[in-house]
Amino acid sequence: MPRIFASLAIGNGLVLVGTAVLGWLHVWPTPERHVLLAVFSLLVSCLVQVLLVTYFSITGKLIAQAVHLGGLDVKPLLALNRRKRAVMRRLGVVLASVVLVTSVGAVHWRYGTWASVHSVAALAVLCVHMLVLFQQYVLVAENAADVERTMSAYTLRRNALNRISGEPLAQPH
Repeated sequence: MPRIFASLAIGNGLVLVGTAVLGWLHVWPTPERHVLLAVFSLLVSCLVQVLLVTYFSITGKLIAQAVHLGGLDVKPLLALNRRKRAVMRRLGVVLASVVLVTSVGAVHWRYGTWASVHSVAALAVLCVHMLVLFQQYVLVAENAADVERTMSAYTLRRNALNRISGEPLAQPH
């Protein structure tokens, strides 16, 4: 998952940078195209965050089942919950920054005012996204390592119990 998330984060960053550059350079003849690209950027940002929350939800269930069924240490589950909270806080920052730049951009597009405020907000969104996406990548990499260790420990435990009892240990679903 870390490579997939890194690819998504890079794509998200490129779309945001492209939107900002085209808005600042006024390359297209009409501002509506910049607005359409901005809406697309907003949707990509939200999609990346939704996929991230889904990933942490699924791996949380997987780790919880392995810990419960295998009688493993709960430390990976506690660490995962800490990371989930950190991801959710960063998700709030990403969405707030997107709402800010979108709102200021809508005022600029509608009334022709606040161009400098919109430019500063766009720059802030780029900086916030790059920082948050990097932090989220670190959390995803830590989580992937914990999932790997937990599932390996579960497999070892299951195999050991199979050899002792001759009955298979329940599989996590």
